[in-house]
Amino acid sequence: MMLRRRDIVYTTVTLVCLGALNIQPINERIGLYLAVIAALISAFNGVAFFAFVAASQVVSDPLTVPVTLMQAGTVAWVITLPVNGWLRGSRAAGRYWIATGPLVVFISAILAINGTLSLFAYDLVSAVLVGGIAAGYAVKDGQGRLRYLLGGAIAGMFLACMGFWGTKMGLPVTAVEIEDATREFTRVGIGKGDVNTTGLNLPLALWGAIALAIGSGTERVHRRHAVTFILVPLVAFALLLPAILATGSRMAIYQVFGGAAFVLCVAASARKSSGLRRAVASVAVVACVSGAMALMSPIGDELQGYLAAIAKANTVQAASYRSNVAIAGRANAWGTHLRIIVEYPLSGIPAGTTWDFGEYGTAVVGRYGTVGLAHNTVLQVASLAGLPAMLLFIYVMCAPVWRTRSHIGDEMSYPILIVYGLAVLGMLGLSIGGWKTFWILLALVRCLRMELAEQRQR
Repeated sequence: MMLRRRDIVYTTVTLVCLGALNIQPINERIGLYLAVIAALISAFNGVAFFAFVAASQVVSDPLTVPVTLMQAGTVAWVITLPVNGWLRGSRAAGRYWIATGPLVVFISAILAINGTLSLFAYDLVSAVLVGGIAAGYAVKDGQGRLRYLLGGAIAGMFLACMGFWGTKMGLPVTAVEIEDATREFTRVGIGKGDVNTTGLNLPLALWGAIALAIGSGTERVHRRHAVTFILVPLVAFALLLPAILATGSRMAIYQVFGGAAFVLCVAASARKSSGLRRAVASVAVVACVSGAMALMSPIGDELQGYLAAIAKANTVQAASYRSNVAIAGRANAWGTHLRIIVEYPLSGIPAGTTWDFGEYGTAVVGRYGTVGLAHNTVLQVASLAGLPAMLLFIYVMCAPVWRTRSHIGDEMSYPILIVYGLAVLGMLGLSIGGWKTFWILLALVRCLRMELAEQRQR
């Protein structure tokens, strides 16, 4: 199935409204109206809904009212439910909630028993709810359209680069700026969360766009989409690579290299007759040229300075924590949470522990004193709710991918699996159980498995 005109119109209007929320004067005057318009429009189109969810994780919420974008989106979905067509995909949503529900119930129950029920559980419940809604839209839109839904999510994540480029252009964007003495420069993010949250989304947008462009370079459609095949990697690298480096996020840098590794692995597993290997090789050349052009551009010296500062921060923190340079800055947090897991392997942190899940969540855990977030969602789940919860989380996260492993080189499968793999990699570097983009990507993977199963039956 082809991308429809209404997909383009609905998604464009949604992204324009949400992007405008990152301009502070606009947000202060009409932010609520823009949020409502985007929420209502996205409720009637699957591609727009995926764009809305992904963008909601990086752009500013309305500044004048205590309402988040996803709260507005969920209310709009409920209000329009009789007429938005979503009920045609409700069966897929039900399957999604059945698969993920035990994880949510188990973690919430353990936290309630321990008396440590916190924002972590609320975020997890709301994210799984949104993931189920996304699964419904994926099936409602019909077979063969999962790539377009992924494209909507990628377009939403692209808005994360507004922090860097907005400040460069002197626009009054709602940028997140952190003076970092260790890195010796000001780290720049956008919208909500911290700079690491911005850095988490940008590599997914980068490699997601490139993975979709690779599809335009397969033998079947190479000539017809040659322009897209070349331009998308160029534009993606030009816009996103500087924004990634400006966040100063080491996890984002690892995701950039991880994305390259995933793409090469997919190419190696593809059939020779599919044209995918040739497409990957061509895109690799374009990507290298794009990266070189970015580093040699007028802001190239600044970008190289970011790389040097990040490397210096790694060396300083590795010496401080006596850890490997590759995990500098994470070793201390991971080590503390591993000791908590060893001491409380089944129940998680004990009753009476006080959690404050703010921008940098902290907890008071017995003799460990004040403990920061684990900066690893798997470890965070284990320290909060015990090893059984962690194993259940790993199963929910990995089982759908395992069941589609034999199709990883297929044209329909590889863009979804590449972006999902990068999202999983991001979960290993930050404590973000409520990251809704991850849960809608999980919905895409599950719907992909369903489509592949139906194709085998035919």
